[in-house]
Amino acid sequence: MQSDLTLAYQGLDGSLMESRIEFYHSPPDLLQGCTAVWRIALEPHEAIVLGYRLKMLIDGTSISKVSTPVTLVQAKAAELLEEREWLSEVTSIRSDKNTFNRLLKRAEQDVYSLRQTFGKGKAISAGVPWFSTLFGRDSIIAASQILILDPSLARETLTTLAHYQGKMTTIGATKNREKSCTKSAWEKWRAVKKSPTLPITEQWMRRRCG
Repeated sequence: MQSDLTLAYQGLDGSLMESRIEFYHSPPDLLQGCTAVWRIALEPHEAIVLGYRLKMLIDGTSISKVSTPVTLVQAKAAELLEEREWLSEVTSIRSDKNTFNRLLKRAEQDVYSLRQTFGKGKAISAGVPWFSTLFGRDSIIAASQILILDPSLARETLTTLAHYQGKMTTIGATKNREKSCTKSAWEKWRAVKKSPTLPITEQWMRRRCG
């Protein structure tokens, strides 16, 4: 019985992007196209566990820098450990007001969740889910605004932006300025621009990225 399902798309840049779903505990009874079907009959108070793991790949290579956890418990433990390590390294800001402390805690969690690895460094992505990638302007502004919290993130953002800095002058660009890594976001959107669900976003990206 098949225990995995792969959703794939080949972008206009030729890259093959895959979402591979692996089922465990109770594999589906039937896979119909992109749909997994379980036929379940439960007695009163009976429980059943359905589990799955999601792997993201580009051209057959995992985009994750860490190995896929075997279970959900392991995944949660690894995530909690990473967050605790990050919190131990950044600036701790607290007050004698509980409401203000909750706001600070939420802001820290937002920054942590938006951190994303690009090559060998981390930077703040523009937003989840549709803009979960590197935007030159947005990332550098966010990094400068959280210098008091995590100055290392600003350093890594600058390094990452420098890596993607354009090397060619685009004819017709405003004041002949070189395009920076915002083009990486546009390239990702171009890869899915035929999707019928993204026409408005594509128009916005065209206006923004040229």
